Amino acid sequence: MSSGLFDELHEVMRATSELLTREIDTSAESLAARTRQLARVYEDESNADTLHVLTCRIGNEKYGWPAANVRAIARIGKLTPVPSAPPFYRGVTSSRGQVLSVMDLGVYFGLPPADPLPELLIVVGGQLEIGVLADDVFDVANIQPSELTGAGLDPELVRGITTDGLSILDADGLLAREWRRIHEDGR
Repeated sequence: MSSGLFDELHEVMRATSELLTREIDTSAESLAARTRQLARVYEDESNADTLHVLTCRIGNEKYGWPAANVRAIARIGKLTPVPSAPPFYRGVTSSRGQVLSVMDLGVYFGLPPADPLPELLIVVGGQLEIGVLADDVFDVANIQPSELTGAGLDPELVRGITTDGLSILDADGLLAREWRRIHEDGR
């Protein structure tokens, strides 16, 4: 090891040692200032109208769920079929000790059923919380409302479609429809 590199490494270790051994100010003022710094509200510098959507693949189609409506992403352990349920309901599963209905949105939209071991998005809205199957989950995208074209196949469930084919779903619309189906139709 060259002398210059050794000296540089030694200096970094000395500075780190000083940081680790220095006295920490635990006064009420110092702790309050640190708390304010850590608890500051994150300010999104993007446009307030920006849609933050979790992107996923269902069949060969790409969809985006409003990130505010996605409570969790999980792997499916075991699905228990429910007799007499519509074909798009694949069954129920346990999530954090709670029984959760699992919906195959692909079948709901007339696509092929999801892969045998898909991802599970736990979606909330419209007075319900359900699991929705997705073949792949990608990342959060920021979409400007001006980027959306027509509502696509179902205006109550699809807010719009981006120019690259990402369908932005309306979680509240889907779950409100399912709540009505369960409570009003009795099916």
